[in-house]
Amino acid sequence: MSLLYYNPNNFFMRTVVTITISPSLDKKVRKLQSDLIQKTLRSWSYSKTLELVLDTGMKSISASKVAKAVN
Repeated sequence: MSLLYYNPNNFFMRTVVTITISPSLDKKVRKLQSDLIQKTLRSWSYSKTLELVLDTGMKSISASKVAKAVN
């Protein structure tokens, strides 16, 4: 996903999920959201920002990497 690309057609393919995150992660997501708003000069919802973080992270994570980090 490009930071500057938004496909409004994806709006209808959403799943509503409720999560809890630590205050420190919340602060990081909100900081990123603020930076994105300032640098792209457009609005970024908390959900869209978190989706970007997850999408980017999922490209670089695997179960084997997590298993190595935990052990």
